[in-house]
Amino acid sequence: MHVTQLHTNVHPVHWKLPLRPAVEDDSTKEDANRFYAFVLGVFAAYRNRPTPTGCSLREVYNAWRRRLRYSAIGRRYLDVVDRMLHNIASRAASDQCARQRAKDRKAAEATHSSDDESVASGMEGEAVEGLEPVDTAWKPEADNFETIFPADMEPDLDAARQFDRTKPAGEYAYQAVTRCADTVLPCGHGLGTGKSYFVRQADDADEANVREAVRRLKDTKDKAAQPNPATQQPLSQQTESLHLVCNGRHVQACVRIVNHYNDTEPPIIKHLAPGSDLPYHLLDVPPTIEQTIQLFTLATEQGVAFMQMARAFLAQQQRTPHQPCRAIIIGGPGTGKSQIIKALLWFVFQHGNTNWLTTTAYTWTAVLQLNTTHHRGYSTTTAFQLEAFKTPDRPRVNSTETVRRYVSKDGTGGLTFDEMSFISDSHWGGIAQSIRDNLIRLPWLQRGSPEYNLLAGRPTLMMGDPTQHPPVKGDPIYTHAAKLATNTMYLEELMSGILTPEEATEAIQGPDATTAAPAATTATKAGKKKKDEAEKSGKVALPPAFPGAKAKPRTCMYGAYKAKRILYGNFVYRSFNMVFMLEKQQRQTNNASGRLLTELATAFSGGDNLVRELNARVVPNLETLAAQDVRVVVQRNDLRHALNTRVMKARAVAVGARVVTWKAQHGQADCGPLNKAGVTLALSRDPKEFDFFTPDTVYFEGAKFVIIHNDGPVVGACRNNLTWRITNLADYSSTNGTFLVAPRTVTTDEIELKSTSDLGNGPVKKVKLSRRNIPLGDAYVVTDHFVQGSSFKDACWVADFTPPPGGIDRASILVMLTRFKSMDHVKVLRPLYDERHPASFKAVVDAYVRAAPLSYDLKADLQRLKTLSIVTRNELAADFELMDQLIAARQQEP
Repeated sequence: MHVTQLHTNVHPVHWKLPLRPAVEDDSTKEDANRFYAFVLGVFAAYRNRPTPTGCSLREVYNAWRRRLRYSAIGRRYLDVVDRMLHNIASRAASDQCARQRAKDRKAAEATHSSDDESVASGMEGEAVEGLEPVDTAWKPEADNFETIFPADMEPDLDAARQFDRTKPAGEYAYQAVTRCADTVLPCGHGLGTGKSYFVRQADDADEANVREAVRRLKDTKDKAAQPNPATQQPLSQQTESLHLVCNGRHVQACVRIVNHYNDTEPPIIKHLAPGSDLPYHLLDVPPTIEQTIQLFTLATEQGVAFMQMARAFLAQQQRTPHQPCRAIIIGGPGTGKSQIIKALLWFVFQHGNTNWLTTTAYTWTAVLQLNTTHHRGYSTTTAFQLEAFKTPDRPRVNSTETVRRYVSKDGTGGLTFDEMSFISDSHWGGIAQSIRDNLIRLPWLQRGSPEYNLLAGRPTLMMGDPTQHPPVKGDPIYTHAAKLATNTMYLEELMSGILTPEEATEAIQGPDATTAAPAATTATKAGKKKKDEAEKSGKVALPPAFPGAKAKPRTCMYGAYKAKRILYGNFVYRSFNMVFMLEKQQRQTNNASGRLLTELATAFSGGDNLVRELNARVVPNLETLAAQDVRVVVQRNDLRHALNTRVMKARAVAVGARVVTWKAQHGQADCGPLNKAGVTLALSRDPKEFDFFTPDTVYFEGAKFVIIHNDGPVVGACRNNLTWRITNLADYSSTNGTFLVAPRTVTTDEIELKSTSDLGNGPVKKVKLSRRNIPLGDAYVVTDHFVQGSSFKDACWVADFTPPPGGIDRASILVMLTRFKSMDHVKVLRPLYDERHPASFKAVVDAYVRAAPLSYDLKADLQRLKTLSIVTRNELAADFELMDQLIAARQQEP
């Protein structure tokens, strides 16, 4: 901090200090670089630090200034530096004027022969004016963002007023947001309740817990380490053990609790309800397949599917050759798909091989639903090492060791894929290629066997509901099903303009022995082909997707690698030899209200009854439900933040919590801070442009948030995962570890303005904006994509079923509606139509009817799967008969 201290001795500088050119272009680039190098070398200690690769000196200079603005001492230091640079420029300008006067005087003397006065006297110049005082006395109370970010100190703006109500989308959002009153926070609210603090000082124990959390997260993230809690419980006042009570085929679990410090107190026996989640305590004797089915009260199709995977597990444990099953489990929301996986995870744990099953899904949030204290799943992109950005869905080069670390190193193991509707055809092809080229086969699987190139011979379950949300990117896995139903060679013909017949054959049958990875050796070579070959693309014509679609032909661009992925992925998908259709609703209640919900959700194409039922369940004012911890699910992202802010304020007042609001820091990505007009522009942009980082954050103790950045996804620090502040950083039993949330800076793509504007650094026509905030987003208002795979149970949820501009999506309505237990639990955000105007009712019904039809491909694939389910039931008739006997043996609840 030498430059901020006052020094009485003046040290003359004998070299010319570089100045920043007034205009920066190619002719002044060298002068500008000298200036940046001088400032960085003197004030940023960059003398021994090389410029990062690919960055210009100007970019490093701008980044340095941007970092300094994020702290009070940094802003103070930057102010001192700017004053010094201003004074240097002023002194240089004064000296230049003096030299010019001396030059003019000398010329006049030569012309008029005037005498005497020394030319050097002209070099003294006039007193320099306009110098900035470099005052080192820092007054903290005067140091705030107002001088750099003038708009930051403006009063909070009601986000609902930001919507352009002259447009249908703006009016739609405004009407949704204003369904919750804008709660007025009284002065001093939340004080004295014990929930008013925002910052507390960390102690040594907190530091130790944070270090341990960081270590655990790093091990889990970098080493793909599965949790390994000690099976022997630590010595405490009480210990628990798990036992089974068997009466023929009826089985019940109980927990025996022993108090070690009171010999006279008898053990407590706690009987567990049938079908409840069982604790992960090892039994004295591992359970049988039938006992596990009874403990988890699996229904017929659930139980038969579980049998196939459990038998494959036992066969692999005994190194016995077996025919691996590849089963698809189809079921709507609440039909018990996850219960099969829970039973299987508990079963393999009891048999001493917790890591046998690899659970995956496209989204991390779906993966985390099935995590246990002894098992963690992975996203498909992580587990199978697929590219996510430049060449999405392609297996990464030399990823064999990583894939085996996540999945299996010895050829054993089973695979599960959840939420199959989210998996695109290209993504599934990448998964299948990665498995084929990277995983070791069991000894009895020879290269020529049919199972060798079908998921490496692994027993596999694919689960989901194809009628729910399709992939965010790409086409659904069932694409082309309608054409394939009548022509099994349709895909090869479709890709004939992109792939040669030899390439198409290789894509389906796998590379030959000279290029394929051996069962236990090197990584795949597929990624080493030339990029130009990989990226060549061609157009393919696609048939209409929906009944009544326009006759205009659809086209799609396929590169060679993508075409191979789709061919191979489709081949593997259609090789699944078992299908189980789960139809019995377990989420909806079995009373009249629950049956009504099931009926309306199953056939909402009629529209009339569903629309009337929903309109009768409108909540008058969302604010009145704040005490019940209300949350809202909507169909559009743009209204979430405005409505979330109102709901959070109402919730804070209801629980007596102190609200703290902080605003994001906005700036220009390359050119410094924004003025008020620039900040207004940043606030008006859709949060999606800032990677969903919100313009401000409302916080109170215990508030819910969703994470909007992937930082440690294996342990839950992943996009869209629900999170909240916890008090014990070392609480690994309930949170699987704790992670810290740190501010981040995100930037928009270049925005082209309607007219040239000054946003704080001179007139510009284009600008890139930056936003700095913590990566925590709106959790009280979420979209239908967020709630897919979850259940509302008895929680207070409100849904917005009003058709947005452009029409509704069938999957959106289906997903929102089927989260509820019954129609009595359904709460609706706003009226769907005005009862005074019959035309509005007809418009809503028409919107629902238009959304109801299934695509040709989806209908064809559902019919194929239904046919396969009948074949499966016939082939496994003995197992289905056994399940009927097991269900009959269960004692009815009193």
